[in-house]
Amino acid sequence: MNHIKNFNSTINGTRGIAVLSVLLFHIEVSLFKGGFIGVDIFFVISGYLISRSIIPHIENNKFSFRKYFERRCKRILPSYLLILIISFIIISSIFINTHYNYSVKEIFHALFFIQNFYYWDQAGYFGLENLYKPLLNTWSLAIEIQFYFFFPFLFILLRKKIIFLITLSLFLSIIYMDRNFSYFLIPTRFFEFGIGILFFLIQRARENHYKYYFSNFFFILGVFFIIFSAIYLDGEKSFPGFYALLPCLGTGLIIYNSKLTKLNYLLNNKFFNFFGDISYSLYLIHWPLIIFYKYFFIKINLNFFDQILIITLSTFFSFIVTFYFEVNFYKKNTPNPIISFKNLLFSYFLLFLLVSVSFFTASEDRQNNKDSTIKNKITKPLITNESFTNDSMKKVLIIGNSHGLDLYKSLNTNTFLIENYQIRYQNLGDQCYKKYLQDNSYLEEFEIYISSLLNFGDMQLCNYYVSRLRNSSLLDNADTIIISNRFRRSSQKYILPFLNKLKTKQNKIILMNNNPRFIDPPTLTELHKELSSEEINKKFYLYQDKSIIELNKSLKKISTLGNIIFFDKYSLICNNNFFSCDVLSDNHDLLFVDKDHFSKEGHIFFGKKFFIAELHNLF
Repeated sequence: MNHIKNFNSTINGTRGIAVLSVLLFHIEVSLFKGGFIGVDIFFVISGYLISRSIIPHIENNKFSFRKYFERRCKRILPSYLLILIISFIIISSIFINTHYNYSVKEIFHALFFIQNFYYWDQAGYFGLENLYKPLLNTWSLAIEIQFYFFFPFLFILLRKKIIFLITLSLFLSIIYMDRNFSYFLIPTRFFEFGIGILFFLIQRARENHYKYYFSNFFFILGVFFIIFSAIYLDGEKSFPGFYALLPCLGTGLIIYNSKLTKLNYLLNNKFFNFFGDISYSLYLIHWPLIIFYKYFFIKINLNFFDQILIITLSTFFSFIVTFYFEVNFYKKNTPNPIISFKNLLFSYFLLFLLVSVSFFTASEDRQNNKDSTIKNKITKPLITNESFTNDSMKKVLIIGNSHGLDLYKSLNTNTFLIENYQIRYQNLGDQCYKKYLQDNSYLEEFEIYISSLLNFGDMQLCNYYVSRLRNSSLLDNADTIIISNRFRRSSQKYILPFLNKLKTKQNKIILMNNNPRFIDPPTLTELHKELSSEEINKKFYLYQDKSIIELNKSLKKISTLGNIIFFDKYSLICNNNFFSCDVLSDNHDLLFVDKDHFSKEGHIFFGKKFFIAELHNLF
């Protein structure tokens, strides 16, 4: 089986495709909107290579845990720690306190390779919030490390159940696809490594019958699966789950047929092998570089010049790190590294102490600020969902997520509206429309059942909020129902059926579009505190998320199609004629607390604007 044991340049070229896919996705090349599947390619390759490396030794009782973990550490730690140290220095230099504190937490978790658990509790992998997460890309490295650590024990103890475990992981990934924990945690990602393991086991079993007449076809099919995935998939599609099988099976087919096909020159060439050689460093370097670049120059989106510059800098730095630093730690017949591995571990210990002090100091400061904020902002709580009590006043029900609550709070700052209308609010996000319509597949019904047993997951929350809305008298008695949400593209097909379900002959339905979404307002105002409110508001117009404008156009079409009253909330905040958005008042008060939620001052400010725009005349 010498052909398997030799270095496989086609696999190395596949690494090159993987890292380029991720890079092009992160610099926002629209053709590669599914480039995040490069991570899945890496997982399959890792599953294959680790299996090939350790399974024969385990079976022959020649496996050494010490040597295995030593090799893994020497391969992974040098570049990883270098990037952590450089990132910490840059973060300390350019980030404002809020983002510095957050990034210190990132580094603290990254030092223990548990940052995937930390990101699981955040907003997810696809979102504007990630502009302040310079180490977000290392979540996948944490999963790889966890796989490297557990797999030898898993195979030794449960080798006969390995196929069952792979199947179980795939099943969980499908059941819980499009959930943060499914994206970030190893139980729902193990099947991707498992596909690499299975292709190794199949390949080994056929070593005496290694000719395969359809190798060219299956090799091309594997390449097609990867290219199709990188172009077709996007952040709106549920992932991992079924969709993850495309790049994973594609990678497996490439690996299996790489020594049999005559077409391996498609991947086994100087271009892809170069990027395969620097793939690890390039993966580590490119994302922090993008984040620091965007942060320093205050950008949401990258133009063509930005893209070329980042590709050039990322490739150059990765080349230097790979060939003049990284390889000296793990390759034989190379010069001794400038820093010995022992000194590198000592550097890790020093970084751990420094980050730990910063982490706990930041945590204490945040708690003090939180306590102070709570003391300063204790107000009479709003009663959002009590029954309508006065039949002589028009009854208005707002249904939505936190954006619906923002609208409710804003309208309740206006005396005229409070005195003349009964306004109530019920929580129901657009992710729950499908549940409300009872349009769930058998798999989704099973997910709801599992979620109810575990008291966990979005479906369990939808179960609660849908039941609460249906059992409330508010829905039947409301004269006007306002739908105010942070709508997502993935929910668009359910919006009109949901509105039609609510609509009766006795009520009116008003659909509001999305708020604009900005770069974090506290950050931008802090970085430009010398500017006037008018100048900063023009910058917010420039730095808003343009995808919201296109989404709002779709919401307008939905309202027209369904003959639903439409209220343009976006234009109440942003004025396209003056190229300005109301984020900072004339008194320099922030009207937004984050990228798209109103502050306390914002509720008062926009409460007046809703009144001036005569929203109440639509009730």
